[in-house]
Amino acid sequence: MNPEGTIFGTVTGAGSEAVRGAVVMLLERSADTASFATRLKAQVATDDRGAYRFPHLSAGTYIVAVSAKPWFARPGGAPDLNVAYPITYYPGTTEEQQANPITLQWGDVFQADINLQVVPAIHIRLTNEGSGPAFGVEEPSVRQTLPGGAAADIDAEISEPAPGIREISGLAPGRYEVQYDVGNEEHSESRRQIVNASDNAEVEADGKAPAVFSGSVKFEGGGGAPEEAALVLRRRESGQTIELPLSPNGSIAPIEIEPGHYDMSLLHAEGFYMRVAGASHAKVSGLSVEFSSADQATLALVAARGNARLKGMVSRQGRPVPGAMVLLIPQDPGNNLALMRRAQSDTAGAFEISEVLPGRYTALAIADGWRMDWTNLAMLELYIPTGKAVELGPGRIAEITLEIPGAYAASRKAQ
Repeated sequence: MNPEGTIFGTVTGAGSEAVRGAVVMLLERSADTASFATRLKAQVATDDRGAYRFPHLSAGTYIVAVSAKPWFARPGGAPDLNVAYPITYYPGTTEEQQANPITLQWGDVFQADINLQVVPAIHIRLTNEGSGPAFGVEEPSVRQTLPGGAAADIDAEISEPAPGIREISGLAPGRYEVQYDVGNEEHSESRRQIVNASDNAEVEADGKAPAVFSGSVKFEGGGGAPEEAALVLRRRESGQTIELPLSPNGSIAPIEIEPGHYDMSLLHAEGFYMRVAGASHAKVSGLSVEFSSADQATLALVAARGNARLKGMVSRQGRPVPGAMVLLIPQDPGNNLALMRRAQSDTAGAFEISEVLPGRYTALAIADGWRMDWTNLAMLELYIPTGKAVELGPGRIAEITLEIPGAYAASRKAQ
């Protein structure tokens, strides 16, 4: 067995003072399209010394993010007390693009200390003037989206400066998803909206009502859903990822979901790939689905076994090419990203991709392709013309030879 790794560290604030009770989030980057590149793996709270620890980690690439509230903050008080901590990434940046990925090999132990810096706090006032004073805003909550779409709850102060109006204080400037109810004593509805706030703001509460989604996944063979299997929805507009656990019979419990366009995939269901069998009140294209506001949407999904295989050689001018990335791209990749597969040619230039869902694909090889974002559809369009069409039948093994020259030229063009 491979030895497990650990990431640990200390979260500090001004004057190197320990930040207690900070929420530390571990994001894992993956080359597996089923997890859509980056996902929240775990989160813990710092102890009295500001320390945190993530043990039992596999080899891989991780990002550490921290959400916290200054213990001395007083929203609406003196300027030096009306402060907030923005979400901060290791090694201490508030810009997610500047986050330093931590690459662990098996058994590595990595120390990631993070220092938080206070910024002047802002407030957001939610009003609902269009519906009159008897139809107010209630119970707001605030979240921020992390890389990969995971959502972090923000500990903010909520007050009611006037009937039906809510004020959210103690926020760092940034982009927030605000969820709240709008209603009166007789009726209320949930709403969600995005607020970009660089300074204090008054916002009309005109967010959209969520859709309600439910459904089922039928696994071919009649064995029921594998343990811990889940349906993953990734919202294209924000990158937010939602994992919906499957019951043993494959059913999905009804859940409120933000309207938008989502890509679907299966998690913890090795060897199975999904297709849509039926849908109501939802627009489906391949393995993508679009929900409208207040829809009562239902999907009937089928998980089929990937029982096709592709094997072959990668060559350049008649010589085998080791270490090349081989991609197997489905038709309409923009709506079927979860069906994309990849492999690496060995020292003899050979490769094999097993457990593939039968169907039509484009196979191609890319020299030095492991450094590219292979889920970037705009970049893939440069390479697809250099590939070869291949049709994989159920239970069949297809063989193919892929030439590097055209793909290599495309990679130079992309650079």
